[in-house]
Amino acid sequence: MRAEEFAALVGAKRLRRGHWIARCPAHPDKHPSLSIGEGKKHPVVFKCMSAGCTQGEVLRALGMTWKDLMGEDRHRMTPEAYRRLQGEQTLHALRDLKRALISPAGAYLVGNHYRLDRVLASLDRRIVSLDPRLKAIREREAKTARFVKLWGWDRLWELYFERNPS
Repeated sequence: MRAEEFAALVGAKRLRRGHWIARCPAHPDKHPSLSIGEGKKHPVVFKCMSAGCTQGEVLRALGMTWKDLMGEDRHRMTPEAYRRLQGEQTLHALRDLKRALISPAGAYLVGNHYRLDRVLASLDRRIVSLDPRLKAIREREAKTARFVKLWGWDRLWELYFERNPS
């Protein structure tokens, strides 16, 4: 497994070429503390910078073994790790497709054959099903949209400043 694939598996954010940071799966993490990089001797190097979790603990939390990580063959991965990696790749592909459809060119191409709102709603459902953390975000967005439609932004800001005078 390459470092890029491992980073996708843990949902890491890319810092620069060959370096990522993510929340450590081995302990409850509020801020990203798992540093991931491409090694010179090994394809993947990683270290928890906050709780000091061992590499073995991180791998166990992901349902992986050292053979999964260091093996060149993807079929040597545990089925759970392989499914999780496939889900992450699908999630990124769907997000890219959604960005393309929202663009003016994508809207023109899709507009002739499909209803764009249905396609985007379908993509959103698929993305949320792959990443459960997004469900709460989508619910907050829907709640905000309902309040804006009912009250309007100006009234909502007035209410906010009445309750938070500082």
